[in-house]
Amino acid sequence: MDDDQPRLMPDGRPLVRLLFFPATDCEILDTWRSIGLRGIGSHDYTVADVFVPAARSMSFREPPVEPGPLYAMPTIALFAPVLAAVGLGITRHAIDILLELARTKVASRSWQSLREDATMQASLGQGEALLRSGRAFLYETLGEAWAVVSAGQRLNVSKIARLWLASTHAATTAKQTTELMFTAGGSASPDESTGLERCMRDIHAVGQHLTRNRQLSNGRSSVFGPGYAIDPVSVYG
Repeated sequence: MDDDQPRLMPDGRPLVRLLFFPATDCEILDTWRSIGLRGIGSHDYTVADVFVPAARSMSFREPPVEPGPLYAMPTIALFAPVLAAVGLGITRHAIDILLELARTKVASRSWQSLREDATMQASLGQGEALLRSGRAFLYETLGEAWAVVSAGQRLNVSKIARLWLASTHAATTAKQTTELMFTAGGSASPDESTGLERCMRDIHAVGQHLTRNRQLSNGRSSVFGPGYAIDPVSVYG
Protein backbone atom coordinates (compact mmCIF):
# COMPACT_ATOMS: atom_id res chain seq x y z
CA MET A 1 0.00 0.00 0.00
CA ASP A 2 1.02 3.62 -0.59
CA ASP A 3 -0.79 5.44 2.20
CA ASP A 4 -4.39 4.29 1.78
CA GLN A 5 -4.12 3.28 -1.89
CA PRO A 6 -2.86 0.01 -3.40
CA ARG A 7 0.63 0.22 -4.87
CA LEU A 8 0.39 -0.40 -8.61
CA MET A 9 2.63 -2.37 -10.94
CA PRO A 10 3.74 -0.97 -14.33
CA ASP A 11 0.74 -2.63 -16.01
CA GLY A 12 -1.65 -0.80 -13.66
CA ARG A 13 -2.64 -3.76 -11.50
CA PRO A 14 -2.24 -3.74 -7.70
CA LEU A 15 0.99 -5.22 -6.36
CA VAL A 16 0.24 -8.44 -4.47
CA ARG A 17 2.85 -10.35 -2.44
CA LEU A 18 2.74 -13.55 -0.40
CA LEU A 19 3.96 -13.09 3.17
CA PHE A 20 5.40 -15.90 5.30
CA PHE A 21 5.23 -15.93 9.09
CA PRO A 22 4.97 -18.55 11.85
CA ALA A 23 1.57 -20.18 12.24
CA THR A 24 1.67 -19.23 15.89
CA ASP A 25 1.37 -15.57 14.83
CA CYS A 26 -2.14 -16.03 13.45
CA GLU A 27 -5.54 -17.13 14.66
CA ILE A 28 -7.10 -20.02 12.74
CA LEU A 29 -10.82 -19.54 12.04
CA ASP A 30 -12.82 -22.75 11.81
CA THR A 31 -14.49 -21.88 8.51
CA TRP A 32 -13.75 -24.87 6.26
CA ARG A 33 -17.24 -26.29 5.75
CA SER A 34 -16.75 -27.94 2.39
CA ILE A 35 -18.69 -30.76 0.77
CA GLY A 36 -15.37 -32.46 0.04
CA LEU A 37 -11.65 -32.41 0.82
CA ARG A 38 -12.57 -31.78 4.43
CA GLY A 39 -9.32 -33.23 5.67
CA ILE A 40 -7.18 -30.44 4.19
CA GLY A 41 -8.46 -27.93 6.76
CA SER A 42 -8.31 -24.95 4.42
CA HIS A 43 -9.60 -22.55 7.06
CA ASP A 44 -9.48 -18.77 7.07
CA TYR A 45 -7.17 -17.01 9.51
CA THR A 46 -6.56 -13.56 10.92
CA VAL A 47 -3.33 -11.72 11.68
CA ALA A 48 -2.85 -8.62 13.80
CA ASP A 49 0.24 -6.49 14.50
CA VAL A 50 2.71 -8.85 12.78
CA PHE A 51 5.73 -7.41 10.96
CA VAL A 52 6.97 -9.46 8.00
CA PRO A 53 10.39 -8.49 6.57
CA ALA A 54 10.72 -8.23 2.80
CA ALA A 55 13.00 -11.29 2.78
CA ARG A 56 10.00 -13.38 3.83
CA SER A 57 7.77 -12.23 1.00
CA MET A 58 7.52 -13.11 -2.67
CA SER A 59 5.48 -12.52 -5.81
CA PHE A 60 4.75 -14.89 -8.67
CA ARG A 61 5.19 -11.92 -10.99
CA GLU A 62 8.91 -11.71 -10.22
CA PRO A 63 11.73 -13.72 -11.84
CA PRO A 64 12.97 -16.65 -9.72
CA VAL A 65 15.91 -16.09 -7.40
CA GLU A 66 16.87 -19.77 -7.16
CA PRO A 67 18.63 -21.67 -9.99
CA GLY A 68 17.49 -24.97 -11.45
CA PRO A 69 14.68 -26.19 -13.73
CA LEU A 70 12.05 -26.40 -10.97
CA TYR A 71 12.25 -22.65 -10.36
CA ALA A 72 12.29 -21.92 -14.08
CA MET A 73 8.86 -23.49 -14.47
CA PRO A 74 6.02 -20.94 -14.66
CA THR A 75 3.55 -20.70 -11.82
CA ILE A 76 0.83 -22.56 -13.69
CA ALA A 77 3.14 -25.58 -13.98
CA LEU A 78 3.64 -25.67 -10.21
CA PHE A 79 -0.04 -25.57 -9.32
CA ALA A 80 -2.31 -26.89 -12.08
CA PRO A 81 -0.70 -30.35 -12.55
CA VAL A 82 -0.55 -30.84 -8.77
CA LEU A 83 -4.26 -30.16 -8.42
CA ALA A 84 -5.02 -32.38 -11.39
CA ALA A 85 -2.98 -35.17 -9.78
CA VAL A 86 -5.22 -35.01 -6.70
CA GLY A 87 -8.24 -35.57 -8.92
CA LEU A 88 -6.54 -38.46 -10.73
CA GLY A 89 -5.78 -40.10 -7.39
CA ILE A 90 -9.36 -39.75 -6.19
CA THR A 91 -10.60 -41.30 -9.42
CA ARG A 92 -8.19 -44.23 -9.24
CA HIS A 93 -9.50 -44.88 -5.73
CA ALA A 94 -13.10 -44.78 -7.03
CA ILE A 95 -12.28 -47.36 -9.71
CA ASP A 96 -10.62 -49.61 -7.13
CA ILE A 97 -13.67 -49.32 -4.87
CA LEU A 98 -16.00 -50.29 -7.69
CA LEU A 99 -13.82 -53.28 -8.62
CA GLU A 100 -13.98 -54.52 -5.05
CA LEU A 101 -17.73 -53.87 -4.92
CA ALA A 102 -18.22 -55.85 -8.12
CA ARG A 103 -16.88 -58.97 -6.43
CA THR A 104 -19.72 -59.08 -3.89
CA LYS A 105 -22.67 -57.01 -5.13
CA VAL A 106 -25.47 -58.44 -7.23
CA ALA A 107 -27.06 -56.18 -9.87
CA SER A 108 -30.84 -55.95 -9.46
CA ARG A 109 -31.26 -55.32 -13.18
CA SER A 110 -29.76 -58.68 -14.15
CA TRP A 111 -29.47 -60.69 -10.90
CA GLN A 112 -25.86 -61.31 -11.82
CA SER A 113 -22.74 -60.55 -9.91
CA LEU A 114 -21.64 -57.06 -10.89
CA ARG A 115 -18.34 -58.44 -12.18
CA GLU A 116 -20.35 -60.43 -14.76
CA ASP A 117 -22.71 -57.58 -15.64
CA ALA A 118 -22.11 -56.14 -19.13
CA THR A 119 -23.10 -52.63 -18.05
CA MET A 120 -20.61 -52.71 -15.19
CA GLN A 121 -17.85 -54.01 -17.45
CA ALA A 122 -18.53 -51.24 -19.97
CA SER A 123 -18.47 -48.58 -17.24
CA LEU A 124 -15.18 -49.84 -15.86
CA GLY A 125 -13.62 -49.96 -19.31
CA GLN A 126 -14.80 -46.47 -20.18
CA GLY A 127 -13.63 -45.12 -16.85
CA GLU A 128 -10.20 -46.68 -17.17
CA ALA A 129 -9.79 -45.22 -20.65
CA LEU A 130 -10.89 -41.75 -19.54
CA LEU A 131 -8.56 -41.74 -16.56
CA ARG A 132 -5.54 -43.01 -18.46
CA SER A 133 -6.05 -40.60 -21.37
CA GLY A 134 -6.23 -37.61 -19.05
CA ARG A 135 -3.19 -38.81 -17.11
CA ALA A 136 -1.18 -39.51 -20.28
CA PHE A 137 -1.81 -36.05 -21.73
CA LEU A 138 -0.82 -34.42 -18.45
CA TYR A 139 2.40 -36.43 -18.10
CA GLU A 140 3.34 -35.89 -21.74
CA THR A 141 2.82 -32.12 -21.57
CA LEU A 142 4.57 -31.77 -18.23
CA GLY A 143 7.48 -33.88 -19.51
CA GLU A 144 7.87 -31.66 -22.56
CA ALA A 145 7.93 -28.54 -20.38
CA TRP A 146 10.49 -30.07 -18.02
CA ALA A 147 12.76 -30.94 -20.94
CA VAL A 148 12.68 -27.32 -22.13
CA VAL A 149 13.58 -25.75 -18.77
CA SER A 150 16.17 -28.46 -18.06
CA ALA A 151 17.91 -27.36 -21.27
CA GLY A 152 18.07 -23.82 -19.91
CA GLN A 153 15.40 -22.48 -22.22
CA ARG A 154 12.25 -20.51 -21.47
CA LEU A 155 8.83 -21.99 -22.09
CA ASN A 156 6.89 -20.19 -24.79
CA VAL A 157 3.26 -19.22 -24.29
CA SER A 158 2.02 -22.15 -26.36
CA LYS A 159 3.64 -24.74 -24.08
CA ILE A 160 2.47 -22.94 -20.95
CA ALA A 161 -1.09 -22.79 -22.25
CA ARG A 162 -0.96 -26.52 -23.02
CA LEU A 163 0.02 -27.17 -19.40
CA TRP A 164 -3.17 -25.47 -18.31
CA LEU A 165 -5.14 -27.33 -20.97
CA ALA A 166 -3.69 -30.71 -19.99
CA SER A 167 -4.27 -30.07 -16.29
CA THR A 168 -7.86 -28.99 -16.86
CA HIS A 169 -8.46 -31.97 -19.13
CA ALA A 170 -7.08 -34.37 -16.52
CA ALA A 171 -9.30 -32.83 -13.84
CA THR A 172 -12.31 -33.00 -16.16
CA THR A 173 -11.79 -36.64 -17.11
CA ALA A 174 -11.22 -37.48 -13.45
CA LYS A 175 -14.54 -35.93 -12.54
CA GLN A 176 -16.33 -37.71 -15.40
CA THR A 177 -14.84 -41.06 -14.41
CA THR A 178 -15.68 -40.67 -10.73
CA GLU A 179 -19.28 -39.82 -11.61
CA LEU A 180 -19.37 -42.85 -13.90
CA MET A 181 -18.13 -45.12 -11.08
CA PHE A 182 -20.67 -43.65 -8.69
CA THR A 183 -23.49 -44.34 -11.14
CA ALA A 184 -22.26 -47.86 -11.86
CA GLY A 185 -22.24 -48.64 -8.13
CA GLY A 186 -26.01 -48.29 -8.04
CA SER A 187 -27.76 -48.13 -4.69
CA ALA A 188 -24.53 -48.90 -2.83
CA SER A 189 -22.79 -45.71 -3.97
CA PRO A 190 -24.53 -43.22 -1.62
CA ASP A 191 -23.69 -45.41 1.39
CA GLU A 192 -20.76 -43.93 3.30
CA SER A 193 -19.37 -47.39 3.96
CA THR A 194 -18.43 -47.93 0.29
CA GLY A 195 -16.26 -44.81 -0.04
CA LEU A 196 -17.73 -43.83 -3.42
CA GLU A 197 -19.80 -41.12 -1.77
CA ARG A 198 -16.65 -39.51 -0.40
CA CYS A 199 -14.91 -39.78 -3.78
CA MET A 200 -17.81 -37.87 -5.33
CA ARG A 201 -17.64 -35.10 -2.76
CA ASP A 202 -13.87 -34.80 -3.02
CA ILE A 203 -13.74 -34.75 -6.82
CA HIS A 204 -16.29 -31.94 -6.99
CA ALA A 205 -14.32 -29.93 -4.43
CA VAL A 206 -11.12 -30.35 -6.48
CA GLY A 207 -12.90 -29.20 -9.63
CA GLN A 208 -13.93 -25.90 -8.07
CA HIS A 209 -10.40 -24.73 -7.30
CA LEU A 210 -9.30 -21.30 -8.53
CA THR A 211 -6.76 -22.71 -10.99
CA ARG A 212 -9.42 -24.88 -12.59
CA ASN A 213 -11.96 -22.09 -13.06
CA ARG A 214 -10.02 -18.84 -13.34
CA GLN A 215 -11.23 -16.54 -16.08
CA LEU A 216 -8.63 -14.78 -18.20
CA SER A 217 -8.90 -11.00 -18.29
CA ASN A 218 -7.57 -9.03 -21.27
CA GLY A 219 -5.35 -11.97 -22.25
CA ARG A 220 -3.33 -11.83 -19.02
CA SER A 221 -3.10 -13.91 -15.89
CA SER A 222 -0.59 -13.81 -13.06
CA VAL A 223 -0.55 -17.61 -12.81
CA PHE A 224 1.34 -17.82 -16.12
CA GLY A 225 4.26 -15.96 -14.60
CA PRO A 226 5.96 -12.64 -15.28
CA GLY A 227 6.08 -11.24 -18.77
CA TYR A 228 3.49 -13.50 -20.41
CA ALA A 229 0.48 -12.44 -22.41
CA ILE A 230 -1.96 -15.19 -23.36
CA ASP A 231 -3.27 -15.92 -26.82
CA PRO A 232 -5.83 -18.75 -26.48
CA VAL A 233 -5.33 -19.70 -30.12
CA SER A 234 -1.69 -20.52 -29.37
CA VAL A 235 -2.81 -23.49 -27.29
CA TYR A 236 -3.59 -25.33 -30.48
CA GLY A 237 -0.73 -23.94 -32.58
